[in-house]
Amino acid sequence: MVEKVTPRHHRRQTFESREIVGTKDDFNQAREQTRAPAWQIMEVQPVRLLLFQMDANKIARECHVLASQPEKLSGRGGLIRHIRQMVRFGAFALLAGCFFLAPTRARADDPPPPSSILPASSLPPSYSATRGHWDFGAQVGYSMEYGFDQHEVSHIQMLIAQPQIGFIVRDFQSSAVRRFEIIDEGILGGTVHPHVAYLAGSALLFRLEGREHGRWVPFFDAGAGAQRTPLADHVHEVNGATQFTPQGGFGVEYFIAPQRALVFEWRTVHMSNASLVPPNMGFNSSMITVGFRWFRKPR
Repeated sequence: MVEKVTPRHHRRQTFESREIVGTKDDFNQAREQTRAPAWQIMEVQPVRLLLFQMDANKIARECHVLASQPEKLSGRGGLIRHIRQMVRFGAFALLAGCFFLAPTRARADDPPPPSSILPASSLPPSYSATRGHWDFGAQVGYSMEYGFDQHEVSHIQMLIAQPQIGFIVRDFQSSAVRRFEIIDEGILGGTVHPHVAYLAGSALLFRLEGREHGRWVPFFDAGAGAQRTPLADHVHEVNGATQFTPQGGFGVEYFIAPQRALVFEWRTVHMSNASLVPPNMGFNSSMITVGFRWFRKPR
């Protein structure tokens, strides 16, 4: 154990003016040798007050100094002076600790931000969340021939009803495409210009839905269908009773309530007979639809 002693005129300035380099075992050995009751006053546990700390090792070193130099205890006011220094140091540490700890306690008592106290059940639900893989819908549409090609001169116009049943293949969590779905769509209606002719068939569509933006969900459709119609008896663009309709378009769903959505869509549709009956000219049209979709509510 090594002792470093500062000049005498510095010893009264601070509690740590004398530095003793030793270990806890040195302190225990000194305590066993001296058995002085006065030193037990200084045998305390370490106290931490934020940045201020009374270390038991420092107290042990000071006790060892007193043990090695008994004249400090017998000197005039020696023991009393050291006790006063310790009391002053402890009081200062206590006041400083209260000063720094009081604001921390006040901040701890502050209510947490609103986002952290909301229960999980109050978080906004996903409007398009569904149970299982099946959903249902229906649309009504109006279709009009483009008239861009030279043979598209009949200005064909149609009104169509489209009942739908969809199968959700997969939901994606971390991509721009949120959902992939296959839709079986019925086609019921007919032409209203230039002549009335019925139209009945079905189409298979592949739908990619984007991420929700509030109540709005964008989507893209592509697919093809087949219909029976006597339209060839009235216009020269098509021949035969069987017509095929490859088509594609995009739209949006607006959820008026969870799992209940209005649908607005635009498609471009081609109709021809796939060369079953020549000549096979066909025609192209633009179709606008409005509908409703119904998802099953999650449990």
